[in-house]
Amino acid sequence: MSRRSVGQANTLTFALLSAGFMAAGAAMAAVSLYSVFDSARFVLVAAAAIGAGASIAVVVDRMGRGGLTALGLSLIAYLGAGLGLAIPGVLQGEIPVLTALGELVRGPIAGWKDIVTLPLPLGVYGATLVPVLAMLLGGTLLSTWIAVRARRRWGLAAAVTVVMVVTAILVGPALRAEPLSHVLFEIEEAGERVKLTVTHGGFEPDSQILPGISNGWPEIIASLKTLLETGEPLPTA
Repeated sequence: MSRRSVGQANTLTFALLSAGFMAAGAAMAAVSLYSVFDSARFVLVAAAAIGAGASIAVVVDRMGRGGLTALGLSLIAYLGAGLGLAIPGVLQGEIPVLTALGELVRGPIAGWKDIVTLPLPLGVYGATLVPVLAMLLGGTLLSTWIAVRARRRWGLAAAVTVVMVVTAILVGPALRAEPLSHVLFEIEEAGERVKLTVTHGGFEPDSQILPGISNGWPEIIASLKTLLETGEPLPTA
């Protein structure tokens, strides 16, 4: 075997090993997010995103092409996985393609709000899988691309993976917002007066929000009463 072929083989080996490490890091992020969705479709979306990201980086590198080629292929993969997996109902005609494309545009940024505010598990609700698809595909592609193309910056590639894992932990069930609660306002006549009853329920047994709510509502109601009687609310602290 010539020196050139040996060098090429070593380069391919390095690229595959780098892709494997970065894909493993992205998989750790996916594992951290699984309990948020608790669905088989999440596993499919995560596997497709990680596999596509790592594969595109390696293939484009072996072809000797640049970042624009990798970006173009990643956009194709994003559209394909988004319409085929991340947004249920598109292939069945239940959701218009234009509507789904709009979700793919807004999802990578605005979709995280749905993930951290909606009750768990999300399953395959709406387009909540779109942000996950975008993060895992883009993060795996970027980290693998940096690792393969700039060996001296392998640490930067690892940092991209760490960002994905930290993001997954931050929006995971341990640190995410509590399930939505509900507030009931009951107004009834009491002679010449009006009785207002506020019932705020739906909290988890170990809710961290309930103590603050319990102290907050009396202050709000007292301020409302003063406003109705005097035209001015109670002064804030």
